[in-house]
Amino acid sequence: MTGFLSKKPGETWAFTRNSIRHNGEIVLEAENFVTSILFDREGNLWVATAAEGLYLIKTNPFQTWSREEGLPGKNIYPVFEDREGTIWVGTFGQGIARILNNRVENIPGAEGEVLSFSQTSDGILLAGLYSGGYYAFNASTNQFELQDEPAETKDADIYAIFEQQNGNLWLGTNRGLFSIQNDDWKMYNRDSGFTDATVRYFHDAPDGSLWMATNIAGIARYKNGAFNIYNGENGIGSNLIRSLFIEPGSDP
Repeated sequence: MTGFLSKKPGETWAFTRNSIRHNGEIVLEAENFVTSILFDREGNLWVATAAEGLYLIKTNPFQTWSREEGLPGKNIYPVFEDREGTIWVGTFGQGIARILNNRVENIPGAEGEVLSFSQTSDGILLAGLYSGGYYAFNASTNQFELQDEPAETKDADIYAIFEQQNGNLWLGTNRGLFSIQNDDWKMYNRDSGFTDATVRYFHDAPDGSLWMATNIAGIARYKNGAFNIYNGENGIGSNLIRSLFIEPGSDP
């Protein structure tokens, strides 16, 4: 079969006896004849051949978001989906944007280097910055606002933010580990039985314990008010940990 087909403005498909071109570029060269084609409801192209079976060409496997689509920058660090389905994008130096209904909106208030996102149980979105503390999104003013407490974090690097199932909020920073419990902020470091390493990731366990990945001290567990540290001396292959996963049904 031969012919041309346009599925939408600015797009052209060309078909020859054994090849298919999309906007002038070859996307398939078959050794045998192309016998029929089908565009399905998702826009994918199915290609039947005389002796090679059936090909599936996914016309839109990826969508790229960059400055051309409205993002404030191209150096992206955290990407976060909130409970309403909005995608939040943190750039390193150009602030924060959100993607909703396929549209980009730049959000003012936190224009620095964004390192982390989290959402509290009451729906408040939090953003941690490099040398800039952490911010809370104010939906009524549509901007991020710097949080005043704890005072030690105002110009700290906030690598991780996490709210436990019990409502305790934790901040992993280069100034130490912070937690608010019963409206009282506490700081943890080597002097308080923890470590001076920066926490980069938090994970709740079913038993109520909190597990933490650190940048130089391995893995930490906080349970019943006490810390346990697991590192190379305990058989862990590296003390530089970036993420944690608790297998369902396990008892860490």
